[in-house]
Amino acid sequence: MSSRDLNKKAEDILTEDALIDKLMKKSFSVNERSADFELAGNIVDALKAGKQEFAGPDKILVGQRIQESIKRERKSRLIVWTSSVAAIAILLVGLTFWLNSQNQSPIRQYASMAEIPVNTKFTRLVIPGAEDVQLMSTESSVSYSANGEEIHIQDSMSTETTLAQLAQTYNTLVVPYGKRSHVVLPDQTEVWLNSGSKLTYPVKFGADKREVFLQGEALFDVTHDEQRPFSVLTEQLDVRVLGTSFNVSAYEDDSVVQTVLVRGSVELEYKSKLWGISVNQKMVPGTLAVFDATERSVEQSLVDTDQFTSWKDGYLILENSPLSVIAKKLSRYYNMRISFVDPALEAETFSGYLDLGNSALEVMGIISEITGNQVEETSDGILFKGKDVHS
Repeated sequence: MSSRDLNKKAEDILTEDALIDKLMKKSFSVNERSADFELAGNIVDALKAGKQEFAGPDKILVGQRIQESIKRERKSRLIVWTSSVAAIAILLVGLTFWLNSQNQSPIRQYASMAEIPVNTKFTRLVIPGAEDVQLMSTESSVSYSANGEEIHIQDSMSTETTLAQLAQTYNTLVVPYGKRSHVVLPDQTEVWLNSGSKLTYPVKFGADKREVFLQGEALFDVTHDEQRPFSVLTEQLDVRVLGTSFNVSAYEDDSVVQTVLVRGSVELEYKSKLWGISVNQKMVPGTLAVFDATERSVEQSLVDTDQFTSWKDGYLILENSPLSVIAKKLSRYYNMRISFVDPALEAETFSGYLDLGNSALEVMGIISEITGNQVEETSDGILFKGKDVHS
């Protein structure tokens, strides 16, 4: 390696095929290892191993290089293009990993590491350092005192219980399929959790912000606090508010995240498809925002918000909804498998009002009567048979 190459910055090394080849094959001597050459090598090794985070010193060095590159670009006002597209891609992906790792929220990290399963028999309140509290009934309620030191649990299958909080930490309310729950957070924000959902939250919010992490679907009625914005974090999309009412649906097995704003105002934040740059988009009341996780984009439209929030009150309002979407909602609500004999049936639509206080078979009977499709209860759930299939 020439002395000229030894003086190159890491970002310049990663734009030359010959030097990348050396890094990939590790065909260099001890004398050829400059600090920047080591850094470039670590980036290549991390990407080859599929890692999404570099060691601490590497983060600092990469950050310094980014700042130096920005300063040089502002002074020269030149954009340098290179023929090595693959090399540029490696550098950009490496820097994106570093930037994303710097922006990880503590509650997001905790929720990701906790790996608490959703599909259990009963609703559970998970408290670190204590035994899980099981809530036996289909509908349950949990509320916290303003200081977060007491938890009040109301379960129709048992008497009201008051627990002393063991530590200032995160709690997780886990609601399996077929159950629903309601929680009042320490700031008196109310959250209604739908089936197959879990919410992680601190037992006491900080002085400058309020953050919770959601997997599944929940309706939020946020207590206004201008000094402490409220944020609902999900795997793909963050919703930031001051005080408002909105519904977020972010199930792991859905390809989109839906946010419906009932009142107030919210701001969505997500990573774009282009290098993971943060994008912010505001919503106004009466709108639905659909985030496509594949395209990393948001589409907004005006809707009847009751169609997206009525589940909280035990019914569904549907307008030209595909049977596949209805089946997924009911499957989660009743914890029952709903399938179709013919996949073409899934695209048929239904409009109407469904009382979820009825059994799953009764609700499906209403859909059957209106659409003309036969339904049948089987050993493992309910089967849509279509109009022309006879028993």
